[in-house]
Amino acid sequence: MLVSDYCDQYVVVLLELPLWGPDHPPLAHGLLKSWMSHNGISCKTIDANAQIYKTRGKRHWDFWHVKHSQSEKLFIRRTMAEMYKEFRPLMLHYINEIKKAKPLVVGCSVYDSSRIITELFFEDLRKHFPGYKHLLGGPGVAHYMENSSSTDRLINLEYIDAVCQDEGENALLDYVNAVKNDTGLPVAGMVYKREGKIIKGPPSMYKGKLDTLPFPDFDDCNIQHYETRALPLYSSRGCVNKCNYCSAIGFMTNKRYPFRFRSGQRMFDEVVYYKKKFPAVESIRFANNIDNGKMSALDEFCDLMIESGLNKELTWSMESSVVRKEMRKPFYEKMRKAGCNFITYGVETPAEHLLEKVGKTLALQKGVDLPAILKEGKQAGIDLTINIMIGLPGETEEDFQFLLKFLEENKDALIMVNPAIQFCQYYPGSSGHAKPETIKGGGGIDMTKGTMMWESKDRKNNYLVRMDRFERFVKKLNLSLIHISEPTRR
Repeated sequence: MLVSDYCDQYVVVLLELPLWGPDHPPLAHGLLKSWMSHNGISCKTIDANAQIYKTRGKRHWDFWHVKHSQSEKLFIRRTMAEMYKEFRPLMLHYINEIKKAKPLVVGCSVYDSSRIITELFFEDLRKHFPGYKHLLGGPGVAHYMENSSSTDRLINLEYIDAVCQDEGENALLDYVNAVKNDTGLPVAGMVYKREGKIIKGPPSMYKGKLDTLPFPDFDDCNIQHYETRALPLYSSRGCVNKCNYCSAIGFMTNKRYPFRFRSGQRMFDEVVYYKKKFPAVESIRFANNIDNGKMSALDEFCDLMIESGLNKELTWSMESSVVRKEMRKPFYEKMRKAGCNFITYGVETPAEHLLEKVGKTLALQKGVDLPAILKEGKQAGIDLTINIMIGLPGETEEDFQFLLKFLEENKDALIMVNPAIQFCQYYPGSSGHAKPETIKGGGGIDMTKGTMMWESKDRKNNYLVRMDRFERFVKKLNLSLIHISEPTRR
């Protein structure tokens, strides 16, 4: 059985389509399903991405690997159409599942890697069954990416009816009610079509404390279908750093969307709920822009895991952590005892003047000792990975050599080094993209050649310089320690 064969009717159906991570159920869909149910709206989720990943053939065997996350073929419609055609028998199965559900709204989360497949699926769905409202949401269409041109293009496609640009809870609920009642009124967080007109609503966000949201609902997912028997857990929304290359900065740090966090007690209660409902769960993966943004909540979570004994049944990982002074031996030992076995840090560079130039503020706190932070994590028995960026604004050859020396001296503390394959890219939505002339280092940057091909005004830092350093980095560092990844955006 691929997904539920129930013939129950649902008001909303949410799909996850390729390509996205196959490690655990989509957190956003679990949250939206529970929020809809909490408000009396029936909702079904279908993780087509996980099922297709499990049945992929040799031709697409490693296509989900992070090394392909920025591959140009993901953005070529002809190439993705060929992939869609190969998986179309499964796609028709999902279309049939939607038909049985008879929904009012069908929604898909969109990422750069899944946008074309999602468009092809919705075009296919509309040809077969034209009665549903097609909704897009997620990072690929979020307002903070400043992709109004992309949103305008999508909303004008015949088979796209609405685009959610903000947090989904209230936006989705209000849109469903607007469609049910045919109000024609603007919906906060939403751009949608009605009678040939495009209606744009004001910003939207969940205004209550995150602790008041119901636990995510993963009932439609088979945990054993995923690469790891893991479930996602979120501790916060937003970030406390102010990195000028971060494309989500508009969502995370201003007054409109302040940093918000959950209590350690609420996170622990959710883990208890998970384990009772899904006994096969073996691990928890924190899923945030920043996992250790509120240390007191993380400390409380650790205490509760230890006191309950759940630390002997579950492991947990933090893969989006920031360097901060509190991450030292005493806290590491508590984390390890509580079940934490893996941490990824967004280090980017050990050069403090470069961190200051890009706005990575927590790593500049008084008392931060990066070598000790890495060494003591290793000593506590936690596997550590770091993300780095080669060619940050203001980086000199001396800074690059300092990075190589730092990695050589600290490699024994690490299991992996993840260099951003596109170096430091100033995506639309980042403060650096909005005001490149204000970026410190080299007198600002010139982006006339693109967000990735930028050049410092003093002409000492350009793409060729960054590529040269990257190639020397690969040759210098122990290759077993390198994992090429997509750029960090925290």
